[in-house]
Amino acid sequence: MPISSSLDLENQILTLVCRPGVTPDAISELRGLIEQSPDWRDLLIRARLQKVDGLLFRALHEGGLHELVPAEAWSPLHAFYRHNSARWMMLQAELGRILRGLNEAGIPVLLLKGAALMYEIYRDGGLRRMADIDLLVPDDLALQSQALVESLGYEPAASEAEIEEMTEVHRHLPALVGKNIPVIIEMHRHIVRKDSPVIFDIGTFWERAKKLTVQGKETAVFSPEDQLIHLCLNFMLDRRFRTNAALSQLADIAAVIEFSEQGIDWEQLRDRVEQTGTGQIVGVTLRLVSELAKATIPEDILQSLAPEDLADELLSTFVKRRVLNYTPFHVHGVVGFDDQYTGGKGVRNAVRRIVPSRQYLIRLYGPSAAGLIGTRFYFVRVWQAVKIAAASVSHPGRFKEDVQIDRLIHNLYERP
Repeated sequence: MPISSSLDLENQILTLVCRPGVTPDAISELRGLIEQSPDWRDLLIRARLQKVDGLLFRALHEGGLHELVPAEAWSPLHAFYRHNSARWMMLQAELGRILRGLNEAGIPVLLLKGAALMYEIYRDGGLRRMADIDLLVPDDLALQSQALVESLGYEPAASEAEIEEMTEVHRHLPALVGKNIPVIIEMHRHIVRKDSPVIFDIGTFWERAKKLTVQGKETAVFSPEDQLIHLCLNFMLDRRFRTNAALSQLADIAAVIEFSEQGIDWEQLRDRVEQTGTGQIVGVTLRLVSELAKATIPEDILQSLAPEDLADELLSTFVKRRVLNYTPFHVHGVVGFDDQYTGGKGVRNAVRRIVPSRQYLIRLYGPSAAGLIGTRFYFVRVWQAVKIAAASVSHPGRFKEDVQIDRLIHNLYERP
């Protein structure tokens, strides 16, 4: 049974507006759904959580359907679109300033995620909410790039311990926050962590990148195939910890498939995911894009990349708990994401969260968790663990589903 057949009215509307473009068929289908009187308050809350408010506004506006929308819903929806547009204008100006500094220092830089999609795909700041600017620089120039951006009026939003840990293994350095402007910059040196089971040489991604000029400054974006791999990796990574913005991420992937000027070379994509060990992650994500956002993806690609033993019931549970779940879920951490997982490791992971080590506390709460004064963080963490355990006991069905999903995600990261 298709996943979309079990969606409630509001989620049917939100998944529909995630489809690439506003076609006559989509408009007709959207009109039929609106005529069934959705809960507009609930719909707008979900649209904001999923970061598809701009896409919802576009579909209603371009489809000439705004007369069917109550004024108390249309007004904030239009305001969301204007706010997204205004923020993108501010981000563009700041991006130009940062690119100028990197260009003058001779540092190659590539736009990732939202910034790349805005210039290459959407070209309308109101359609996509932008939280930060993600940039990719060569690994050996990452620290220099970070220091350069700091000199432009930014500071790291991390403790010394977090900075040390992120510098060592994380895919990006600590986020930089503007001192006088609400902008966050993340300086990436890879698209996966250095200790990830699917770590690979990103040099070929640089070689295939497409050059781009932004406000007179030189930069680049990934090729369409590499863009898909990155967006799929980012989608699955986020599903370990949160559900918000899941539909926006699926919409991004659908838009890349539909609107990339070069088109998608599916055989190249198949070769590249095999080389990088990301085939299962990409395969499951593309299946969701196909079913929920109705992107056109060759069936043989979906069949060859997705795990053979992936049950439809488990995929539906994944969508329910990690894509369309609008209440926070507990990240219990029973399933680790190292190279191997066993039931024994699950028990050890649970114990570490109930009786945390000092090193674990320092990693969570920073250097202040060390020493006698930091003992309070031990009790904070134990209390958090107790709450997670209580929620798991009171909702055993949800706990079981989340463990199943975590094991699924863990298995997707295992190289074939």
